[in-house]
Amino acid sequence: MIFLYPSVLWGLLFLAVPFAIHLFSFRKTKVVTFSTIHHIEALVKDTQSKRNLKHLLILLSRLLVIFFMVIAFARPVWMTGANTPVEGTLIYIDNSRSMTSEVAVGQSGLNKALQMADDLLSQAPIEQRFQVITNNSMAPVNWISRNSAMDKLANIVTTGEAKTMSQIMAKTSFLASNMDLYYFSDFQESTFGEIVNTNVRVNFLKMDIESSANVYVDTAFMEVPMILDEGSVLTVVLKNSGRNNREDVQVKILSGKQLIASSLLDFESNGQNSLSVDIPDNNFIDGQFKVEIEDFPVYFDNTFYLSHPQNKVKNIAHIHPENSYSAALADVYANEKYFDYTSYNSGSIDYTKLKQTDLIVLEGFVEIPLSLFSFKGVADFFIIPAKKVNKSSYEAFLERTVREVSDSAFVGLKINDINDPFFKGVFKSTNEVIRLPKAKRLFALEGRFTTLVKNEFGYQYLVRTKQLDRNIFFLASPIGRDFTNLTSHATFLPLMYKMAQSSNAATEPLYFDISANYISLPINGYDPIKKITLANESVELIANYQYAKGNLTLELPPEGILAGHYELRINDLGVQKIALNEPKNESDITTYSDKYLQELASNSPYLNYINVENIQISADSGGINSDGNELFKYALILALVFVISETLLIRFL
Repeated sequence: MIFLYPSVLWGLLFLAVPFAIHLFSFRKTKVVTFSTIHHIEALVKDTQSKRNLKHLLILLSRLLVIFFMVIAFARPVWMTGANTPVEGTLIYIDNSRSMTSEVAVGQSGLNKALQMADDLLSQAPIEQRFQVITNNSMAPVNWISRNSAMDKLANIVTTGEAKTMSQIMAKTSFLASNMDLYYFSDFQESTFGEIVNTNVRVNFLKMDIESSANVYVDTAFMEVPMILDEGSVLTVVLKNSGRNNREDVQVKILSGKQLIASSLLDFESNGQNSLSVDIPDNNFIDGQFKVEIEDFPVYFDNTFYLSHPQNKVKNIAHIHPENSYSAALADVYANEKYFDYTSYNSGSIDYTKLKQTDLIVLEGFVEIPLSLFSFKGVADFFIIPAKKVNKSSYEAFLERTVREVSDSAFVGLKINDINDPFFKGVFKSTNEVIRLPKAKRLFALEGRFTTLVKNEFGYQYLVRTKQLDRNIFFLASPIGRDFTNLTSHATFLPLMYKMAQSSNAATEPLYFDISANYISLPINGYDPIKKITLANESVELIANYQYAKGNLTLELPPEGILAGHYELRINDLGVQKIALNEPKNESDITTYSDKYLQELASNSPYLNYINVENIQISADSGGINSDGNELFKYALILALVFVISETLLIRFL
């Protein structure tokens, strides 16, 4: 058995009062002259033993009344296995975002937990040892005084970091093996995890969050069309985690301070709904969006940040021998709004700029220059062969077998798989008959590859392979009129656009999870000696990073970073906008029920569930008061029994 308010036990000193009353008589005696009492003396001897027994029983009753009254106000709690003294008391405060929800009007779960913990500390003896931990605190290694523990409580604020019970218990393993733990939490299923077996005596105190539904952003995605001028479609998928339906929930999508979409959505219990909006190419501010949800009383996840994968200018390098050059490619990539096109003769390549290239077009080479082999992990390649090639050079670059073929006549071409993601947005309908150009093939690959375009006989014409997470496109013949009419066909433009769009930069996500240890961004030509920072209007963080294969991997700091829009800066020059959001696991508000926690406590000798339904904290109450504590009731009942016993003894004995 333990006492929540052991300092009240000093009241047992009042047990000396009945002793003083019974041992000392304060009445003065008076001598009265009377006749002989010889016959009365015999009667006195007969009743003396009975009178002494009565006085002892009354004394015992009064002592027991005082004893059980003091015990009752000391708040006894019985725990099996609590017979050995503890080294200290550990207080855990769940300060995750879900605890900001209300337990009563104007009072959050975190505030109530802090008040209850403060009240518990204020009632403890000054010499008792304590420790206070939260989700984001360091693992404690020693005990602290009561006053120091109260100071730590005063500095607790909300964090986006949630911890499971097993993680909390692991954090306390260095402190002591014999202690009392008061566990203040809302016991959210998505973050609490499983109940672990422990030798530490754990008291569960659940904050009953008043919420039966919560609407939050589950995911968001952008459909980027092939024809870039047509704009994009942003779709936000929202979910209701709760047992109640929600109606007319207002959802807004903003670009900066500009409202671009607003709708009232209905949600079934544990259901979802979505909101889509067209994003014209010129209708967003720096590619930064924000989703706002009018949803209460759970409000910590009502804002969600997005970063538009902007139609980045693609760097196109067209490398060719001096006598082999197709002007059709220059015409395709002449749109300076989307492409930075540069044509190089094989003898005048700017290798520094080539490091920042998204797509390298090699046209008309008999032998692929060895200097370009090192760029296979930097950019995508589109290879248009010459009439005659050095097969060993091509095979070394493609890492596939190259076989010569000889088509005697032009053969019509067709799409191998219209549902391949490569062709998404190229054609308005996948059901109509698509007439493609004709071609004569000179070469074919053997090995693993994906056929994008084939001829009417099923033979490959345009194929794609993957090396170092980059695409290599290979055409089965030159693009001159002697071999194909591709350059004069309507499909030439979208096919060339799709190759340029296939670089990794087009797959940048709309947002990142702030709880992730690392995020990866495709950046070409990065110089590893440069400084990398993440910054917005209020904070600038120097990030640890690694750069490999065209991807920049950033390590997110465990502290000091909040959800919001950030700019990736290289040497103080902004190169990319990203959005960071809090993890969504806390948005699932389902919590363990009181009944479930009570059953767990009843089946474990080291778990105790304290019902806080009737606990009130105020200046008048003087601490934690609960009418629901069974031992408290028993002590009061026993005190009342002995009050009645004293009355009966005085009256009838």
